[in-house]
Amino acid sequence: MGSEALLEGAGYVRGPLKLLLDERALPASAATARRIAAARRQGRTVAAHCVTLPELAHFLAALDEAGGARAGDRIEHGGIIPAGFVPVLAKAGLTVVTNPGFLHARGDRYLAEVPADEQHDLYRAASLMAAGIPVLAASDAPYGPLDPWQGMRSACDRVTATGARIGAAERIDAAAAMAMWLGPALAPGAPADIVLCRGMPTEILAELSAERVAMTLVGGKIVYRDH
Repeated sequence: MGSEALLEGAGYVRGPLKLLLDERALPASAATARRIAAARRQGRTVAAHCVTLPELAHFLAALDEAGGARAGDRIEHGGIIPAGFVPVLAKAGLTVVTNPGFLHARGDRYLAEVPADEQHDLYRAASLMAAGIPVLAASDAPYGPLDPWQGMRSACDRVTATGARIGAAERIDAAAAMAMWLGPALAPGAPADIVLCRGMPTEILAELSAERVAMTLVGGKIVYRDH
């Protein structure tokens, strides 16, 4: 990812235009729309930082002004997504890349600071998937917990560090949680990004623990081996 100034180069593929939105200093939606239009001219999608509702509303308005969403456009975080916005995101064809690990790491703070009638809007998963919205996951490290297995467990149980639960209706099963971190199937001959785990799939899904990891390959090279 990068700004409009990111040039094509050897050794990498230019990804989405990064829109780092901050509700404390949002530009005019027309200005963001111009940036989206610039991305389109470069043949790029857009990835918008939308933790809060004002950031999400701003991005959706700018997308409309720029001619609408395209396949591959995404919302990063989706920290607050009111129920009324879910069909809007589905109709636009947007992907949400969310951070369920925050429910564990920051959940108790959310319960103390986020109004009760908005807590079920935090880091949605089940309702987005039910609406047909592609949902992927990331850690947002170093701000969120780095361990993807913790993120998977949080997507399943939505339990805070002290044991409280946030938005029980947004829980998903272990297979869906793991799928949020998985890439597309490997094509024959492609460099492999693979995590090999010990045990049967049912056992791995029951635990969602890094203790099961035996080997990790990135680009076909072993980067971790449990001796």
